Amino acid sequence: MSGVAPKGRLSRHELWYGRAQEPVQRHDLRAGDLIVELEQAEIRAVRAGDIKLLSGLYMAVRDEQWGTVLGQASGLVVNRNEDHFTVDFEMTHRGPSVAFSWRGKLDGLSSGAITYEFAGVAEKAFKYSRIGFCLLHPPSECAGQPYRGRSPKGPVEGTLPVSIGPQRFERGVYWPLFPSVSELELSLASGFDLKMRFEGDLFEMEDQRNWTDASFKTYCTPQELGYPFDAQAGQQFWQKVTVEVVGTRARRTGAAAGRRADRATAHRVTLEPPDPRQLPPVGLTLPRELDEHTDEETALLAQAAPRHLRVDLDLSTPRWIERATAAGRVASSLRCQLELAAFAGEEGQLDQLVAEMKVLPVVRMLVFTRGAETSDPSMTARARALCADTKVRVPVFGGTDLWFAEVNRERPDTTAMDGLVYSITPQVHTFDEASIAESLEAQPETLNTAATFSAGLPISVSPVTLRPRDAIEADPPDQQHQASDTPFSVDPRQPSLFTAAWTVGSIASLAGAGAASITYYETVGPRGIVPGGQPLPPRELFPSPGKGGAFAVFHVFADVLELGERAMLVPCRSSSPAEVAALALRAGDLLRILIANLTAAPMEATVGPIEEGAIGVRMLDESTANEALAEPQLYRSRPAAPMSLRDGEASIDLTPFAVARLDGMPGGRP
Repeated sequence: MSGVAPKGRLSRHELWYGRAQEPVQRHDLRAGDLIVELEQAEIRAVRAGDIKLLSGLYMAVRDEQWGTVLGQASGLVVNRNEDHFTVDFEMTHRGPSVAFSWRGKLDGLSSGAITYEFAGVAEKAFKYSRIGFCLLHPPSECAGQPYRGRSPKGPVEGTLPVSIGPQRFERGVYWPLFPSVSELELSLASGFDLKMRFEGDLFEMEDQRNWTDASFKTYCTPQELGYPFDAQAGQQFWQKVTVEVVGTRARRTGAAAGRRADRATAHRVTLEPPDPRQLPPVGLTLPRELDEHTDEETALLAQAAPRHLRVDLDLSTPRWIERATAAGRVASSLRCQLELAAFAGEEGQLDQLVAEMKVLPVVRMLVFTRGAETSDPSMTARARALCADTKVRVPVFGGTDLWFAEVNRERPDTTAMDGLVYSITPQVHTFDEASIAESLEAQPETLNTAATFSAGLPISVSPVTLRPRDAIEADPPDQQHQASDTPFSVDPRQPSLFTAAWTVGSIASLAGAGAASITYYETVGPRGIVPGGQPLPPRELFPSPGKGGAFAVFHVFADVLELGERAMLVPCRSSSPAEVAALALRAGDLLRILIANLTAAPMEATVGPIEEGAIGVRMLDESTANEALAEPQLYRSRPAAPMSLRDGEASIDLTPFAVARLDGMPGGRP
């Protein structure tokens, strides 16, 4: 594979995001006063000046199990003019079950209208869940705003939710936020109106913040029709979407829109007044297939200093007690506590578990009902009663081992539990780095919405993973971005700088929004923070340092958690949270700030105000990452480089996906 570094070292792009490929380029095109950001055949944003009016417009092919069948573009021709453009191309989608091709045409008119049209054909008979356009809308512009539409039964209107709107499931159907429409108009917070006209199908909307996508999604084919659908060999498909932006501000922002492509955006991290909250406990997960660590793995993991270790226990299996006992030894070796995730099929299975907990260092118990999406309140109530009867002082959490969507749809009985729990992954619907970075803006929204129905109970997020731990539907989906001999749950970016940068943003987002505790990736292996001695996919599919090293994200946990329980959150605000993530902590006199570049472009970030004194910086980037991955102890032993402040601010140059650690000590040495 071109671009792969010599044996023992990873190439620049492998370090960035786990594949030896150049980043996909975006092009700024003009449609009147609007800027349209094009990435291959997909619109990634429509802007008026710096205001994002639309987050995406693309054609999706989803197989029978809702797996995304990615397309391969060819013959892409872009005709760019001062205030209008055309794009023509062909696209093919190939998978074990799907064969579909289409021709696309994208027009940006000088009037500001944008049209996207496709004509496609099924090359063989297959089942599918969706073929057609999807539009993504930024919550910052749409949440709490009115909408108006035209359905086959007449006009529809209402207001989009501020809190995350539940996706109702009734009579075997997932119901949208409003009935299917052929026309839709959204009044945006910035004063614009976004008008959409749909031809070839009806469209409806869901709140994708349920899965931490930072968007409302307008999608085609009413779900009440049921799915999957049958495509016959030779069947023709056609759709057209027309988008218009109107409003009194459109013309006034036109000049700014034209300038935006020619100037670099200034990134700023602002430290806000002190917050008395502590950093919540942050832990890791014991791999399902592993009971204990080697001495070498334990020594390295101890530097990451997790506050707790999650262990999953299937109470229907005969060896769960053995696994629980082994997990207790692992937690003791790491000087942390256990987060027990118990999967029970009946209430009686909890009796023995609570008895065993008397000799285990358990900090919380997560009770899930095996085979159900959410916890049965009778089981969480039984677990609480057993703990009370046996004087086991462990809080019992209920909720879901799946995503926030499940507890938002089926609100829990808060009287039957001591806390609420759900998991997070950014890759239910989208898989590219930019979309995953945008999910950081939606993570706090899950906590804010959960707080509206959790009756003041603590809310834990467990676990946060880069990829879903299990196939989204009953069978593994046909997702071509996932190599055939790499497990579905493994992402080749796990060892990369991107994962480290994203994790900085995730900890900051969830801790800042009030999570009671957060559990992340596995300890070791391809879903972990160090490779350990676990089998890994081959280098060409999973670029990693190999046995004895660490993944880049290991250093994020070590930097954050080595500060111990005394670490206090320092609120900070990024001017562009989908591009620059920041986490600030104070432990005694030490101020530690992690600043992460979430993009494939170099940038400069300014952070402040910082109290005058000695300050040092250590970079985790493409220049240091090979050492940080292969020899983590050596990398961590290197002293920080001194840097100077100017008017109480620090300016930092960040290469793609770099993480900078700033340590400030008033009047002393960093």
